[in-house]
Amino acid sequence: MHTSTKHEIKSRSRKKVLNVTLKLIYISWAPLAIGIASLSTPSFGGDNLDIETINKTNFVKPAEMIKITVTTPNSSNRIEANHFQPVNKTKKSLTFFDNTIFIKARPLNEAGESNSELQSWGNTLRLGHRSLINEGKSYIGFNAGYDNTFKDSYYYQQLGIGFEFIHPGITVLATGNYPIGKSSYKSPGQEVESTFNLQASVPLWDSNFSITTRIYYIVENQGGSAPGGLGELTYSFNSKCSLTYTVSNDRLSGTGYVLQLKYLFNPPNKNEIPSGMPYGTALPFSQALGNTGSRIIRLSGSVPAYGN
Repeated sequence: MHTSTKHEIKSRSRKKVLNVTLKLIYISWAPLAIGIASLSTPSFGGDNLDIETINKTNFVKPAEMIKITVTTPNSSNRIEANHFQPVNKTKKSLTFFDNTIFIKARPLNEAGESNSELQSWGNTLRLGHRSLINEGKSYIGFNAGYDNTFKDSYYYQQLGIGFEFIHPGITVLATGNYPIGKSSYKSPGQEVESTFNLQASVPLWDSNFSITTRIYYIVENQGGSAPGGLGELTYSFNSKCSLTYTVSNDRLSGTGYVLQLKYLFNPPNKNEIPSGMPYGTALPFSQALGNTGSRIIRLSGSVPAYGN
């Protein structure tokens, strides 16, 4: 097959992936936006929120976060270090920068196949904007950024987007990513997967517990596409530390299990939160975005459970 023909086929495949991803985003986000609009009418004033104090207090400040993710022997344990940096605060909104560096260990069932215990490492960047609604009881947010991964001397890249709706009674997140640059190599036989994720979390009868459900869709140039599902149970010891157990499954990657420990070094001080804002809203408002299935680049053939 001529080289030009190969390039044309690859170009058509990439366009097909992009079209499918955009359609999924449109189909899924449109009803989500309508539902959020009907759930609460945006209001930036009101007697219940001293909103003037948001850009005058230190409840939103730079913060660091560490995550340790333990997986099954056929997947990779992972350590993440994140820095959250507020860029601009107003009476009603926050613009922030979020940077995560991660390393992934080689799966235990591949022990002895390489001299290195390190399988891959990378960086993920996000610029986001959050706006308070419903008299400061909730907020919506949008973010976009760039992610990369170095694995066995190969370099992978992608662009990502995300949406947040946070309320004390429910958290709704939507994310998506699209590969850029050289997304696959013949030698390792892996490629960057395009994914779309829609996730909802609610607290349980005990406020320390919460459950999360996520539906996602994977698209590969070579392997086709498949829907998937994920469930999480999280126990929060306090505002700094939480433990999450995750189970997920899809046709392309199979079933994955994850245990993740998260530690936030600089959570907001309850005494500095504006009057009328629930702590369940202030805490996520002033910390970094999660992975939500798309920030850390996912290669074909990998186990799907990545944790948040």
